[in-house]
Amino acid sequence: MSTRSMIGKVNADNTFTAIYCHSDGYLSYNGAILLGHWADTEKIQALMDLGDISSLGTVIGEEHSFDDYEDMHDGERWCKAYGRDRGEKNVGSKTFDSFKDFCDKKLGDTWCEYLYVMSADGTWHYAYLGDRGFTSIEELTQLTKEEIFDYATSERIIDIYQDQEVAMACEIAGWDVPEDVAERLADRRE
Repeated sequence: MSTRSMIGKVNADNTFTAIYCHSDGYLSYNGAILLGHWADTEKIQALMDLGDISSLGTVIGEEHSFDDYEDMHDGERWCKAYGRDRGEKNVGSKTFDSFKDFCDKKLGDTWCEYLYVMSADGTWHYAYLGDRGFTSIEELTQLTKEEIFDYATSERIIDIYQDQEVAMACEIAGWDVPEDVAERLADRRE
């Protein structure tokens, strides 16, 4: 099973552009990657231009075989795109008249569990799509390192895996692992 997500951005003219991401949509993976590596609006536009993706990387990357399961290329995680890497058609980003228009037209027609939105000021926000009913970005939660750590240590993650989830999010985002987490992981290895 995959944790599906939508990733989108508010454009300068207040339209809203979004893509689908099939895998690893949870906060401690896609959330950490977006917060740690996708803060630049030009880079986000390049991601939107890439279209729907199977998996989010830390960089766009280059065309490669869709069946290549190696995450790392030249020390970076590459995005795996349906159009570029598998040759699928009609998998480009979709632009809506506004974020509300996106909510009205797309969210009811998706099996995605998470939504990530870069607002016009470059701030990341997210929503768990089991909690639908929002129509504005202001109703979403701001994506922060603390939110990602809260998710990784929540009841959604089995206790013995919580520290590993935090450490993975840190590795993916390029952050230092909190000292207490590193100590507990080291103790478990002994």
